[in-house]
Amino acid sequence: MSDNLSIQEIHNEELMMLDSIVAFCSSHNLKYWLVGGTLLGAVRHKGFIPWDDDVDIGMPRQDYEEFINSWTNSKYKVLSAANVDYHLPYAKIVDTKTKIVSKSRASKEIETGLFIDIFHMTDMEISSQLLLGYNEVLVSLQD
Repeated sequence: MSDNLSIQEIHNEELMMLDSIVAFCSSHNLKYWLVGGTLLGAVRHKGFIPWDDDVDIGMPRQDYEEFINSWTNSKYKVLSAANVDYHLPYAKIVDTKTKIVSKSRASKEIETGLFIDIFHMTDMEISSQLLLGYNEVLVSLQD
């Protein structure tokens, strides 16, 4: 691959990352679902929003904590509040073989790779509509 990935290459890499997360969650009985632009893309575009460059998933808080504490994968690492230089209120699964450099709000450079954002949700934040659409969206992504 070249130094700069096309949006299609980014989508392909992120789908492989998502496959790893899905397999891990399934083997550990962890609940998850698509959120944000990823959910919108799955429903509206039957895949990614064409210009979207990340994946967003949600988890119940307890499953999120278990995921963060038990994730093991040599290809993808977890960034979370447990990391010294990570200050976001949600976790990221980062592809260790890619590199993205961006500026933080404090104008500090942050180096990661392609990533999937993982948001924890409390029971009040998990609506019945979101959970009802969960299986439909996963099927849409797999088609």
